[in-house]
Amino acid sequence: MSNIPECRSMNFPVYSGMLDLGHYMNTNCRLRTPEDAVAYLHHMLDRHEKIGFPITDWIKGIHLQMSIERMDPKYVTFEFKYKSKEEYARFIKDQGKLLGYV
Repeated sequence: MSNIPECRSMNFPVYSGMLDLGHYMNTNCRLRTPEDAVAYLHHMLDRHEKIGFPITDWIKGIHLQMSIERMDPKYVTFEFKYKSKEEYARFIKDQGKLLGYV
């Protein structure tokens, strides 16, 4: 038996995923500071660890919709509304410059 959980509704193994922090944090209207958000996130991760499903083993990147300090993801997903690949590439480049990645 593999340690890879099966996604029962779609009948295929789950190998990795993205953690959508913005949507997750929207589930708690009491969050006021980045420290609150990080504590809430750690609490959720700890609960999964405690029940035997350490989701940190499967998370390969995070989707940010707000600023969280002290996080160093392998991948970051950007969301843009764009009309062409060229416009998308320009948005990525411009945002990378603003964030100090380029």
